[in-house]
Amino acid sequence: MMKCPPRILANLIFVSRPLQAKYMYHPTSRSQAKDCPGFAVSTDSRMATKVDQVSEKLRSALARCNEDRSQKILSPDLVRGLLMPPSIHEESCDEGCYDECLGIVGLPRRPYHNELAKRMLFLTDSTDPLLSAEDMAMSELPTTKNIHLPTIPDIFTEASCLEWLTNVGDEGILRLLGLRNTVGTEAGLLPPDWAELLAASRLPHRDLSPPHDSLTVAGRARCKHAHRGSQDSFFGEVTGGTREKNEAAESVLDKILREAAWINIHKSTGIEEIVLEVRVAAGYGARWTAGWSTTPVKPTDVFFRGFLEPQQVDGHENRWRH
Repeated sequence: MMKCPPRILANLIFVSRPLQAKYMYHPTSRSQAKDCPGFAVSTDSRMATKVDQVSEKLRSALARCNEDRSQKILSPDLVRGLLMPPSIHEESCDEGCYDECLGIVGLPRRPYHNELAKRMLFLTDSTDPLLSAEDMAMSELPTTKNIHLPTIPDIFTEASCLEWLTNVGDEGILRLLGLRNTVGTEAGLLPPDWAELLAASRLPHRDLSPPHDSLTVAGRARCKHAHRGSQDSFFGEVTGGTREKNEAAESVLDKILREAAWINIHKSTGIEEIVLEVRVAAGYGARWTAGWSTTPVKPTDVFFRGFLEPQQVDGHENRWRH
């Protein structure tokens, strides 16, 4: 896999272009950016070491916050969420997988303090980590636009980590993790992990069908959406048997999770449960419902609810074709 050149990485920022992600950097060709799947960033052993060092300092600072809550640096629930252990995926990641996971977009992976370390190292003070809501035909409430990122030497002390956590607060942490703030957003919630989301998408769409004989809920949903994204082939063509259709659906979901540019946990019209909505820069996405009543950082009862089309004013009239 081709890596993003360092000169691209140093100046990476999203700028306006309807329904697409475009890069602003001191120019190299746009084709070079396209060679970076999921906007993954270049890494080597030195960068991996820096990530590990910053992650460990953040973990130590968060552990201090968890032990001494009188400091009130972050909300206790968020501190617990940032300290949660990795899911099955991260525990089994080899070096190659780590390289692919390292990026500034995508649904964040546990442990979140490690995700924060990656993003802190790859962004600069002038960089908004998120694609503009307007670029995706979405709307967002005013929020922290410029997250203060400490210089690399300063972050290697626990005291500087505590100071940074104090300055950035809950809102800045959630924004750096990619979570949006809209009218219906349920503030302070963290998403289910990748393993839970994918497991929910693999359930058979008919309860009485043997799993190996049935389309999964995601497989069936993709069959319904494929013709709508035919212009840019986001969902691909519907071919093959049940197994091929299920695998194709999971491939689409993997792309959505890796390249997520819009993540919102919110209340949705017509759905009682809270919804996790994940979209790529082109506007396609998927959504799940889950329960956060027990804890805001570890949801339960995760259900896949279907794929999403880009926002369109005349979507119904066009039958959501793109």
